[in-house]
Amino acid sequence: GITKVFKFAFAFGESGSSSDANRDLTAVIFPASSLINIDQGAFSSLGLTSVTIPASVHEVGQFAFRNNPLTSATVLGGASPDGTYLDMGVFSNQAYLLGANGQGVPLTLTLGSGQIHVTDYFGSATTFASIDFGSAITEIGQNAFNSNGIAAGWIPLFPSTIRTFGPGAFTN
Repeated sequence: GITKVFKFAFAFGESGSSSDANRDLTAVIFPASSLINIDQGAFSSLGLTSVTIPASVHEVGQFAFRNNPLTSATVLGGASPDGTYLDMGVFSNQAYLLGANGQGVPLTLTLGSGQIHVTDYFGSATTFASIDFGSAITEIGQNAFNSNGIAAGWIPLFPSTIRTFGPGAFTN
């Protein structure tokens, strides 16, 4: 089966600009057990509205799904000891004039029960409708959710598996 999706494999253009978008590709279904890596920008600038990343994936590269009108994303999380690493700006959507006033389409993010590492700047410049941190997330990196557009009064619920929060993890 498919083990890796290479850098910019499905991206219409490498610039990430709104003019380099192929909104005709609206869905992708990944194999449940063989996919290990989704590389940088692999699915950027498409028309994806929903994505589920299987537990077999060890790394989702930076900007892998940027500039998509995603409304929901689920990351199942991998098995220990490695789990799944989510790199910088995986779902970034604020810089591409998507959604109301160009501030990004609000994304509902669900992290599953597998081990997940949210790396530095993962969700910065991403507008979130809500975030479910799941039951096995282990770390949230530096500025991982800064400038995230979450509504005032939001109260995050973290599982007991979290070990570290990086500097500025939730600054706005």
